[in-house]
Amino acid sequence: MIPLINFKTLFFVIVGGILPSLLWLWFWLKEDNKKAEPKRMILYTFVAGGLAVFLAFYLEQYASSNFDTSSLENVNISFASLWEGLKASQPFLYLFFSWALIEEFVKYLAALLIGLRSRYNDEPVDGMIYMITAALGFAAVENSLFLLKTVRLGMSGFDFLINGNLRFLGATLLHVFSSTIVGASIGLSFKASGKRKIFNTVIGILLAALLHALFNFFIIINNGQSIFRVLIALWIFIIVIFLLFEKIKKIKVSYVQR
Repeated sequence: MIPLINFKTLFFVIVGGILPSLLWLWFWLKEDNKKAEPKRMILYTFVAGGLAVFLAFYLEQYASSNFDTSSLENVNISFASLWEGLKASQPFLYLFFSWALIEEFVKYLAALLIGLRSRYNDEPVDGMIYMITAALGFAAVENSLFLLKTVRLGMSGFDFLINGNLRFLGATLLHVFSSTIVGASIGLSFKASGKRKIFNTVIGILLAALLHALFNFFIIINNGQSIFRVLIALWIFIIVIFLLFEKIKKIKVSYVQR
């Protein structure tokens, strides 16, 4: 029997999904404190990123319409031979890449529609700020839906807490990291020509999708036995994000008065 969702439970589900993203957003916005983006632009981009979850869900359902996703629950692939492991994983890799590409694209689309095409996108680091904001909005709604599913499955408060923490540490960081790659590609081509900007953005989205897919693949395949090693890798990549921020903040541009 599916447990009823009361107001109190729904409140904790929403807060549990959104609050971690808001904390991360506050943390990353401090990297742009010299010329901060307008709060309304950050809010709109965050909301757009959250709404993008529903578009991603629809597109992912379409992408996997000919694939039996229930088979993912019992997949156990041996990587004693890397090549043989990858060959055996090929159908799953295609699926994970298509899902990741969809998510990276809709997050980029959310940032593009609000922040990236606005007059406030006037310095290289802004691309990273808007992409991270859209990613955290996406993660907030995705995490809330995941926690709601946890409750509906009748899991205990302890399971809810553990799942929430793993989403906070894993999925949220993954979305931030992958979107940072896209934001960095935008920032690094800030002064480039239009065609060069498009090329760099496409490469950034493809690279972000590839890394996103590999992380998800290794978490889910083999019943999640690699999850803690993947989480450690994600924390290492946080250092990469800091380095990218510092590199892009050093790019000199002629500022335009807002």
